[in-house]
Amino acid sequence: MSGCSDFGKTDEMKAYEAAEAKKWDDARQYADKAYENRSDLDLEGICRLSVAYALIATVNGDDEASDKFLNCYKESIEKDEQGAERFYNSLDEDMSQNLVIISGLIKLSEALGGKGVAGSWPKTEYVSADSTDVAVDDDEEL
Repeated sequence: MSGCSDFGKTDEMKAYEAAEAKKWDDARQYADKAYENRSDLDLEGICRLSVAYALIATVNGDDEASDKFLNCYKESIEKDEQGAERFYNSLDEDMSQNLVIISGLIKLSEALGGKGVAGSWPKTEYVSADSTDVAVDDDEEL
């Protein structure tokens, strides 16, 4: 029956709402559909899509989602900087906090010449509770 409530909604709207509801698989599925046709989106649509990807990337540590967020975010600013700013400033506190987090991670990654967000993370050191041995996992991705 929930499909009836989606009648007339665009993929980026469904992605945004699914991310807001923490339905990550649905959010990613709709976001990826919308991303394929993002050149057809109006300002609000591209802003909603960027927020959906920001939430997905923040929760899942997904490099591809963070890259897509960045593309959508930049495109929204290019379309209408003031309008995009108004949209992002209108988000509730939780949504805007995730946007700030992912933006900061991407800026850090770019500053470090990273390969996406996880490419910039330092190596993790594991310290055993019953010894002084330290192991470094060079292959770990967050």
